[in-house]
Amino acid sequence: LVASTGNQWKELSAQEKQYYEEKAKADRKRYEEEMASYQAPEKPGSRKRNKTGYNMFFSQHVLRLKQTEGGVPSERGSVARLVGEAWKQLSPEEKQYYEREADMNNQENP
Repeated sequence: LVASTGNQWKELSAQEKQYYEEKAKADRKRYEEEMASYQAPEKPGSRKRNKTGYNMFFSQHVLRLKQTEGGVPSERGSVARLVGEAWKQLSPEEKQYYEREADMNNQENP
């Protein structure tokens, strides 16, 4: 289909092509005007999930790891393992601090 249409286009005279090219220009202008005012609708599932205390701790702990001499391990999954172990070592009061931070963050960014 594409090949036969292409061959038909090649066989058209310049005057015949001009008719279609003018229609294409007008349609392109219409398209650009419509796209200038177009805003994509929000997807219902595009809302970010709320952060948890663990998420807050994870971010801060990784930053601390980056600042140490050893840095962040490059082995896949090892960062999560290190942070998970550190989270388990926290006292309930320390965990509560990160939970409050997460709640405040979630209220600021609904």
